[in-house]
Amino acid sequence: WIAICRKYVFIREFAKDVLREKYISLKILLVLEDFDTFFNGKCDWHPELEDLAQSTKTKIREVIFRMMREIGLLDSNNMIIRALLHQDFQTVIQSKEDLLCFPIFDADIISVNP
Repeated sequence: WIAICRKYVFIREFAKDVLREKYISLKILLVLEDFDTFFNGKCDWHPELEDLAQSTKTKIREVIFRMMREIGLLDSNNMIIRALLHQDFQTVIQSKEDLLCFPIFDADIISVNP
């Protein structure tokens, strides 16, 4: 998940701004409309996104939701599952920014090297 979020800024921002923010605000159901709202907001800053076909937008959404289910961040009903990040895992992470891609509270993040 970290590798995907590092490679694709769009997914990283979705993970931080939607997935994690919903989780920490205790709104643990992630609906398709959350993605659509995020995507439409990005169109304001990246007009080239508006040129994508609806089928492409739908496929992007499907793939992102499937990835989150496969790695255990969502259950089959799109309920957000808290990420359990082992302390050893967190210590090898390069920055706190990487950890913000997971549905965890700030209190769950150990101190990492900048």
